[in-house]
Amino acid sequence: IGSETGTAGKVTVKTGNGVIDVLKSVAATNIEVENGNGDIVIGINKPSEETVSATENISLITKLGQIEIYGKTSTVNKDIIMKAAANSYDEENPGSNFIIGQYGELASGRDITLEGRNGDIHVIDDIKAQRNISAVIQEQGSLYFDNNLDVDGTVTVEVNEGSISVGASVTAGQDVLLKTASGNIDVDEKVKSENGGIEVTIGKGNVHIGDLGETDDAVAATGDVVLATGEGKIAISGKTKSESGDVTISAKSDGYTPGADGMNIIIDHSGKVEAGNSVHLVAGNGDLHISDRVSSGKD
Repeated sequence: IGSETGTAGKVTVKTGNGVIDVLKSVAATNIEVENGNGDIVIGINKPSEETVSATENISLITKLGQIEIYGKTSTVNKDIIMKAAANSYDEENPGSNFIIGQYGELASGRDITLEGRNGDIHVIDDIKAQRNISAVIQEQGSLYFDNNLDVDGTVTVEVNEGSISVGASVTAGQDVLLKTASGNIDVDEKVKSENGGIEVTIGKGNVHIGDLGETDDAVAATGDVVLATGEGKIAISGKTKSESGDVTISAKSDGYTPGADGMNIIIDHSGKVEAGNSVHLVAGNGDLHISDRVSSGKD
């Protein structure tokens, strides 16, 4: 398909088997593209800032296949939904459930929902939502957001076996949840919740947040801040702060290693820890290194 335009109504493209390939762009009030078994590819011949654009909803779903968008995907008033899956994850030749590349911004007038299974999600540009974002990978796969993730509501990012990587900052109006059962969580700049709490949790793996100047807050929330790994290290470059709640930082190891390799929790580069209520620091079989002061309003 060269391009599809239905500015007064709805564009619907469906197939049970095969590839859905829109070479240029899709624009309408509502857009629905569904594939039972095969890929969805849009904009490969002409990536632009309006590759997939709708006034209301965008729904791109393949039950077994990959979604590739070359350009910006945006709605004015309502939601963006993308779902893709694979039967298994090939570690030697990992494949992506989603690739949003070349002007690859996601911008929603309300919510963004990304659901993958046995594949990675890769968005190379900014992600913005007027309300919430939910990005979930079932079974195996990692999530890569190369730039900023900025929403007015909540951020929910969960993977089972895989890592979460954000190349810039995570900013939300409400709660932030970054969670993986096995893998690392890396945020290059900061994680901020303006009116909620922050939870960054790992079953097995490392947490790294921040690489900013000495006066910057690497992790900042109004409510509670929880940074925890069941087996691994936590490294925060900058201040960790909760205005009115608790700060809990917990990291454990199977065994103790003396010296620098035994550091479970590292808070450096003006590494203050501040809480409006209580501060809880827990290291199991490891050391804590905090380069600046720890202060709390209660304990």
